[in-house]
Amino acid sequence: MQTARVDGQDEISAATLARFSPEQRASYRGRLSCPDRTCAAVVHFRSQSVDGRPALFYSNDHAATCAEKSPETKRTVLEAEKREDEAIWNDANELVLRLDSTNPSRTSTIDSDERTVVQRGRRHDPRRGNRHTHASSIGLRPLLRRLRDDPTFRTSTVPLTLSDGTQSTVREACTHVSDYVHSDRRRIIWGSIVRASHGWINSGLWGEKLPAVRILDAHIREVIGRAHVETFADLAPGGRDSFDFIVEGIFGETKNDTPWVTIETPSHLALLPRPAAGS
Repeated sequence: MQTARVDGQDEISAATLARFSPEQRASYRGRLSCPDRTCAAVVHFRSQSVDGRPALFYSNDHAATCAEKSPETKRTVLEAEKREDEAIWNDANELVLRLDSTNPSRTSTIDSDERTVVQRGRRHDPRRGNRHTHASSIGLRPLLRRLRDDPTFRTSTVPLTLSDGTQSTVREACTHVSDYVHSDRRRIIWGSIVRASHGWINSGLWGEKLPAVRILDAHIREVIGRAHVETFADLAPGGRDSFDFIVEGIFGETKNDTPWVTIETPSHLALLPRPAAGS
């Protein structure tokens, strides 16, 4: 994890904590928890490793439905956390969307010393120390968390390259469902799930004409598996969790002007449990 909550309130990044003195870091022990408020597991800080892996937060006590919990191996999780930490918190001046279906151990980054050279997941040189990166990858789920929790990030002009190579900015490419204006361009739409049934997730009630996402039968099992729910209907409010969603694609419109998109693959959609009211 790239962030943790302090005393259950504001988030702090591992990169920030790594810059503190040992005495200052010690004052945070026992006060850090998972950034997913529905989990709130106690987390621990790990400094940068000798092989260049950045500082991060980790926990062995995540709730079963926690958005930060991963069924993947520990090594894969560490590599994924490394990328997300760098993508969001380092000084890279460009983000490249990475769909979760790609091989998580092969992230392409452009080295700032040689802008035309693409390196595979190499960000630390023992002879030269930490090297600035021109571009960093970011997955849909951490992108959703940042959009949801950071209003300033939503209006950022940081360049963002979509999965098909379309170049845009965070502000231009990422739109909340309430601000949707139709266009034929590839884009990222995010918001809360209001209804979910028969392979459709809807961000509004009937007649509100807010974006909807269609999930083909072949993809439903993987989608609900990633959300750690038993049935598709469990994605709708009223169950143990309510969910926010983010989707990348080209939207069309129904005859009554309701925008909708069919996901190209399960990796073009990501879901996060919504924080409980008052938390």
